[in-house]
Amino acid sequence: MQLRILVELYFALGRTYASMSVRNKARKYFDKAIQTVELGRLVDHHFRKEDQQLYAKCLTQIANLLISNKEYNRASKVLGDSYALQRKILGPEHIDVAETLLVYGTLNEALEQYEVASNCYSEALAIYQRDRETYAVDVAVTLSHMGWLVYTMGHFPEALHSSEEALELSL
Repeated sequence: MQLRILVELYFALGRTYASMSVRNKARKYFDKAIQTVELGRLVDHHFRKEDQQLYAKCLTQIANLLISNKEYNRASKVLGDSYALQRKILGPEHIDVAETLLVYGTLNEALEQYEVASNCYSEALAIYQRDRETYAVDVAVTLSHMGWLVYTMGHFPEALHSSEEALELSL
């Protein structure tokens, strides 16, 4: 149980540093969280579902940092591992999968693979909208990503619609 608390603390520190754009410290704490989960697996001789879930969340956050550092190939590999694990243990419609899809969309947008990015954002949005009240912020963020993507593609009326809907949810 002590290791689980430590993993959650490392994860929280990593997300906080990532939110502050202190990427090197964020990565350090996400790595520590992953190492602690792996240590727990060795000690307990199995990989509990909760630990796998947190492990995958750490991978998604690391991929997000890699994208911001323009390390797209590494980010793609890490996201693939996270996505596969999440779908296996949580199912394709879990909220964590939506977060990973959002990061996948960001990666594909950076790679100018706009159709793939659009599909990722649409899938994430569909998951978030299942409980729109609880995940209103996530819906707004996803709509904002979609708005920027279609703006980049020159689809201005769609961009305007997505951005206005995101703003409406944010107020």
